[in-house]
Amino acid sequence: MISIGPTDGDSNQARKASVRQLEVYSVGTNQGDVQGPSISFGPHYLEGVFTPHDDVLVIQTTIANYDVARVFVDTGSSVNVLYKDAFDQMQIDREELRPMATSLFGFSGHEVRPLGQIQLPLSLGEEPLRRTRITLFTVVDAPSSYNVILGRPALSSFSAVVYTFHQKLKFPVHNQIGSASGDQNVARKCNIDMVQTDIRKVRRKHATDAGSVMEVSAASPLQEKVRVSIVPEHPDWVTYISANLPHELKQQLTECLAQNYHVFAWTTTEITDVAPTVMEHRLNILPEARPVRQKWRHFSLDQDKIIREEVSKLLKARQIREVQFPT
Repeated sequence: MISIGPTDGDSNQARKASVRQLEVYSVGTNQGDVQGPSISFGPHYLEGVFTPHDDVLVIQTTIANYDVARVFVDTGSSVNVLYKDAFDQMQIDREELRPMATSLFGFSGHEVRPLGQIQLPLSLGEEPLRRTRITLFTVVDAPSSYNVILGRPALSSFSAVVYTFHQKLKFPVHNQIGSASGDQNVARKCNIDMVQTDIRKVRRKHATDAGSVMEVSAASPLQEKVRVSIVPEHPDWVTYISANLPHELKQQLTECLAQNYHVFAWTTTEITDVAPTVMEHRLNILPEARPVRQKWRHFSLDQDKIIREEVSKLLKARQIREVQFPT
């Protein structure tokens, strides 16, 4: 939910003008502009809706002649949001975006800097009860399982009434009523995706915070390390142990490593003949399938030299082998 955004304008002057306009018309409103057919919901509109439920309303719309799925109808959002991935798929020139000075703030207070705003035709419903309005969208680059969030500005321009329990959005079309139905399956999948996205963000934040703590902590055993050479004839064969270990334990550990250095593989050529019972990599392909020849890739001389050296090491270690396919 976008709790704070440029609903009444993208500047302090525009927002103050909006407040003054409300004060001027607070005595009475022009009822003629809001007259239309009555909108109601009844039990028969629950056909095809799984109940009981608390699903959000996710519909499909048409924006700029593109059919857009996963459109979240959010009566709590102060702006209409078009996510960058969906915007890019519409192949609209970035130059058409109007810059924005106001950031968006969600329910948790997290700030998002928009890429800009753009006006696009938005259509709801099906013919002949279809209605189109030029709608202002705020384009943001943020992870989301939705393509679009329809907020209060769009719903107000359509004079739309939202009833999540009936999974319906209704709006007047001349003297009749048009509607858009929600998809509960899509709504629940999107909800799962959003929860998983939030969990990953929290985990990344915790990992970043933990990393920062370890970087500033002088007593961290993961950061304070001592380089140890355990093979005298090969001084470049080194390993690392904690610098915070007691001196006696550090000496015992170093001696133990030196006595058992032969159990370590110091080069790829030492890793040979790994038994299939330990590890085996197999490609599950159809025996009758024809091999696909990939496009020839060209590398620079330096890159080609490095590639050949690495492949040669793997061949000598018998970690890979050449396979001849019939032509």
